[in-house]
Amino acid sequence: MADKDITTRINGTTSLPIITITSNGTANGSVIDMFGYDAINFDFLSGNAIGADVTVTMEHDDDAGFATAVAVPSKFIIGELPSFLIAGAETNTVKSVGYVGKKRYVRVSITSANYAADTQIAGIANRGDARVNPV
Repeated sequence: MADKDITTRINGTTSLPIITITSNGTANGSVIDMFGYDAINFDFLSGNAIGADVTVTMEHDDDAGFATAVAVPSKFIIGELPSFLIAGAETNTVKSVGYVGKKRYVRVSITSANYAADTQIAGIANRGDARVNPV
């Protein structure tokens, strides 16, 4: 039985709007501003058919325009950057990864390869450890 509240301690936002992958390529997610938060977790949701191999990458920057963005070093990633594979039968699956870097802005991107059929993917960013609560 739950007896703790996290609703007032986290702030969820779209990091990757629901997209339908219709070919091989890369789609950038939304830039997430970490101002006022010390933690973030990204959740990715696959649709009911995986028709491409999909991998997630993460970049961070102190510039909101991502002019000097770089890939997030593994020491700032909690868990592993997710992937969804055609052969893995990973339909209707949720995978998560955390970020503990010190840059103000963070963004995830997905890259699809081996396209065979349309695939739906979405991402949610949950910022937490707010410096002021409730969020």
